[in-house]
Amino acid sequence: MCEVSIRAVRRQPHLCLMSNSQHAKTELPLLAILGGPGVALALVLATSTLSRSIAVANVALGLALLTTFVSSISWQGGLTTSITAAACLNFFHTDPVHSLQVTSGSDLAMIMLLMSLGFSSSYLTARRTRS
Repeated sequence: MCEVSIRAVRRQPHLCLMSNSQHAKTELPLLAILGGPGVALALVLATSTLSRSIAVANVALGLALLTTFVSSISWQGGLTTSITAAACLNFFHTDPVHSLQVTSGSDLAMIMLLMSLGFSSSYLTARRTRS
């Protein structure tokens, strides 16, 4: 239920037409858009030091879970997270390391699957929010 209240802000009346739950709904997608790529980068950086003991597929699986979670909150966050996750996975975990060049077909397939998962789940979220 939306509450209408008048508050004095710098001695001028201010009309507030949004309830606290509506403020939370507008802040959550922004947090997903900014936080999703940041968490993806942090996950990839944390696992890049352990790249010899953790398989690239396991890192990709973690990024896929993160991308799906973020895209369920915001379709824009899902897109930015999937692009960031794919680029970071390629840069830090595939050979040649610290390069965006892809030399293996299996690495290319993994990167494309990660991006397509993020894009498709973001598309489904966008359709759900429009309905």
